[in-house]
Amino acid sequence: MRRVATWRDAASIRSGPLFRRVGVVRKKGHPGRRAQSITDLSYNAQIDRERMAAIPARQASVTYAVGDAALTVAAVRAIIRKRALASADLGLVDLMGDDPKRALDALSTHSLRVGLTQDLFANGEDAGPIAQALRWSSVGTALRYGRRLAPASNAAARMLAGRRV
Repeated sequence: MRRVATWRDAASIRSGPLFRRVGVVRKKGHPGRRAQSITDLSYNAQIDRERMAAIPARQASVTYAVGDAALTVAAVRAIIRKRALASADLGLVDLMGDDPKRALDALSTHSLRVGLTQDLFANGEDAGPIAQALRWSSVGTALRYGRRLAPASNAAARMLAGRRV
């Protein structure tokens, strides 16, 4: 939550979508140039005060502009795939065997939603609040994605855990 708050403050987000497009403008630096004199020019050069003027040095810079609209599904998918590749390069994850492209193609925003649903069921959350929070069309949809986990994590299962029936 601290990172979300930091992002909201840095991006000046007071309302609307949390995850937004960020435009990045990169400018190369250059060392500048002293003003040129007549003797610096070739014999056939046209004299132009603007072209002969000194150019101040400029440091490289990066400017970020946070938009107002939410990230598109395609943008989120690209971010997910980029992070997955970076994680694989660091050895943090295995991209499922010999065909990493196939594994990357299988990643989607939907798979994150399903994974979160399953994690919430595994942590003992109820189907109703899960369906509402993740905007599933019905509680049945949430239950379908968490069906293998739900019986082991419901209140009765937690109460009977460790007891012999």
